[in-house]
Amino acid sequence: MKISKYDILIIILIIFIILTLLFTLYSRNELKQKQGFIELYFEDQNSLPEIIEINKPFNVSITIKNNELYLVNYIFEINSEISNYTRDINLSSGESTTIDLEIIPENIGWEIYFKEKRIIKEVLNTIENSKIATPRVFSFFIGDSLYQYSLPLSHYIEGLGYVFHTNLTLEELEEEGVDAVVVDLRNNGGGSLSEANQLVGLFIETGPTVQIRYSGLRNGFTRSFGDNDPEMAYAGPLAVLVNRTSASASEIFAGAIQDYERGIVLGGQTFGKGTVQEIIPMDYGQVKLTRSKFYRISGESTQHRGVVPDISFPDFYDAYEDIGESSLDGALPWDTVRPVEYRHYLAIQEVLPQLQQLHEERAESSADFIYLENQIERTRELRGREEISLNELVVKTEREESRRREFDAENMRRMMKGLPLRDWVDADAEEDEEEVEISANDDVSLVDNSDDEALEDEVEEEKDPLLLESGRVLVDFIALNRGNANSISDTSSRQRPAR
Repeated sequence: MKISKYDILIIILIIFIILTLLFTLYSRNELKQKQGFIELYFEDQNSLPEIIEINKPFNVSITIKNNELYLVNYIFEINSEISNYTRDINLSSGESTTIDLEIIPENIGWEIYFKEKRIIKEVLNTIENSKIATPRVFSFFIGDSLYQYSLPLSHYIEGLGYVFHTNLTLEELEEEGVDAVVVDLRNNGGGSLSEANQLVGLFIETGPTVQIRYSGLRNGFTRSFGDNDPEMAYAGPLAVLVNRTSASASEIFAGAIQDYERGIVLGGQTFGKGTVQEIIPMDYGQVKLTRSKFYRISGESTQHRGVVPDISFPDFYDAYEDIGESSLDGALPWDTVRPVEYRHYLAIQEVLPQLQQLHEERAESSADFIYLENQIERTRELRGREEISLNELVVKTEREESRRREFDAENMRRMMKGLPLRDWVDADAEEDEEEVEISANDDVSLVDNSDDEALEDEVEEEKDPLLLESGRVLVDFIALNRGNANSISDTSSRQRPAR
């Protein structure tokens, strides 16, 4: 068998590629051994520090600032071949801290992890002398899924998910004597069905939580999942706060709480993700098929329609028509199956008209709600434009007008809340100020920080208006049901028809 010149060239090319790859890997290894390395890992975009400074190759200074409107617990991990270091950081809204790592051997590799603890707790003490706790659940993942999604592990017990830690949080809140709880599921995209099922179980005695209708060989077969543990982690007044990006498992939880009338669902209409996909491997690639569908215990699907809150709050995502399952081409429609037997815990529907009226009275004069409504309307106007000028002068004029409208709206909000008003700064002057700040960065210790401290105090005083209103709704609910709101009623089992 003769070997042609073409075959020889192919063999030489393959050998050359293999040698090149081996040399590259060897060079990188040698570089790490000689110079060391630092790798920074961040859990997600919402957890990024405000400033990351690597002053010299192995002298790291990281400044972390909490830009959220609630207390955040961060985990800072440093791992290397010779040592490990973990530090918990608690930052209030607007607060910052700096971590200096000055002694790092030059021949050692370091991995630095910046993560956010996913169960966040804050107690509001200013709502008519009532303590309203607002634990926030970011996701529904358990066990190995924590590794798969790079979620923080250092404060978790391996193999246990968010329900376990939410349970611990609720126990702490009970010890603190809170009057009501708001479970914040905003921007929670879902996760494990088992976790959602167990989370519902923390607030009910026993009963079904969700139904699943299958396709394929079991086409049309519907199965219900439920909680068999009669113990409740929390039996007091409850609300669930959701928005347009609350999806999947979040909708299962919110829908079950609403169907049981165990709590009040507040916020915006949810995403509408009520289908289950399965990835099937093939000889060449893979295919993703929709295999089943979620249904509430009332028989209603969460698909397409999502969960409609009992009381609606302004949701900034309302300005975007392309968010939600209903905006997707070919999305499966909303439908129903037969409801299952379940009970009502509290007479929420009976007092809902009164709660709605009290909320609307507050919202009409609420500086934050008025501001948010205006923001949504302005965003809709901008997104609804069909023509955009290419003239530079026109673009600058429109941009300045937009800044002025935003400035006036913000100052109106501040005036209504009794906060100090902001001063108008022209765009050119604003750019000049930024340049001055950069050039004077070395002399920052000589600058008077009294204004910055006042601003931080102001930010700290401003709480999330949607959480505050959620607490006020619960205070109203307690007042309207003072006789039976603090414990679960012994309502007999009954079936709730699909709406």
